[in-house]
Amino acid sequence: MAAPTPLNRYTKVQQATNRELAAMLKDAADEAERMILRLGKKKGSAAVVRRAQLGGLLKELRKQQAALWGSVSKATEMGMYRAGEAAAEAEIATNRYLFNKAGVVMADFDEAMRIQAQTNIAHVVARGANDIPLSRQVYRSSVWSKKLVDKAINRALLLGFGWEELAASVKGLINPATPGGTAYAAKRLARTELNNAFHRTQIDLRKGDPWSEGFQWHLSGSHPRPDKCNDYASGVHVRGGEPGVFGTGNVPGKPHPQCLCFLTTVTIGVDDFIDKMARGDFDSFIEEKIDTYGV
Repeated sequence: MAAPTPLNRYTKVQQATNRELAAMLKDAADEAERMILRLGKKKGSAAVVRRAQLGGLLKELRKQQAALWGSVSKATEMGMYRAGEAAAEAEIATNRYLFNKAGVVMADFDEAMRIQAQTNIAHVVARGANDIPLSRQVYRSSVWSKKLVDKAINRALLLGFGWEELAASVKGLINPATPGGTAYAAKRLARTELNNAFHRTQIDLRKGDPWSEGFQWHLSGSHPRPDKCNDYASGVHVRGGEPGVFGTGNVPGKPHPQCLCFLTTVTIGVDDFIDKMARGDFDSFIEEKIDTYGV
């Protein structure tokens, strides 16, 4: 039996995080413009004064970029926690379907899975998502953004830009409406880490689960050309298994940034589940999960 799709749950988390990032970037862009125009009103038109003003402005913009990326990191981290919660809800929905068919209510087990999901995300954040610490990813994007700001200011020096022109050129580097640039880097970082968090949590929640047979890999439809994801979705990964189905212990990680493919849990049949539940085959697993993560 395939589980209900978790894609809509992940999509809501992604949309909420994107809105937060867009608002943050807009605030930073507006502040950069105000700062430049404020400095531009200072008296003194000699080239040496103007160069000194631009040098001071560059330092301030670098500080602003560092603060901006620190905020992006925090927003992405919070989005990862929400992604973990969404993944838990997707797996809980599958369990509830089976439990309801067996005529039992497992509220304590549901709560244990939620706590396990939060614990999992805390570990991911602590040790580094996708094997690269979030701060390092942010730093690399920050350095790239600083270089663009440097170029904009150097161009202003060479071409004699007015303050309004300089403000417009620098604001464009962090404007969320501008294709690419800082806005794209922030969104790419967030999408990658949110989806990794969702993916890892789904897998972690099913480790040792006696009624789960594996996961079905589904293509997101966002691939411009075939890649590793197509192999995951169409290949046979378990002897005698269906195409695209992985065992719970051999599901691969995301093969590229911004991978929006998703998993659904494949469980044993409903009748088989009911029989095993009635015999008490799952009792020890359920009790252990509640004891470990229950409140």
